[in-house]
Amino acid sequence: MIILKIIELIKGLFNGSRDDKDKTLSFEVKCNKCKKINEIKVLKTYDIATVYEDSQPGNYKLKKYIVCPDCYNKIHLEIFFDKRYQIITSECNNGDLL
Repeated sequence: MIILKIIELIKGLFNGSRDDKDKTLSFEVKCNKCKKINEIKVLKTYDIATVYEDSQPGNYKLKKYIVCPDCYNKIHLEIFFDKRYQIITSECNNGDLL
């Protein structure tokens, strides 16, 4: 019985958890320089921060710099989310959030 639980734990390490989709958010950002569409995946627990200031909109904030792999253009992405991780406002410099 214990051996079966250990095997299940090891399988979970290699297969990933079933709720990975609940832990991540995906975005597509189009580079203004070369027009390449880049897929960005962020972790809710690592990349997204809680907003404590009343002057900023939303409950969560993502601030990310993306470097386009084709032209090395630096894209600045800033997104504010509500409690359900729905986008409230977004700003994307040197690129477009799709």
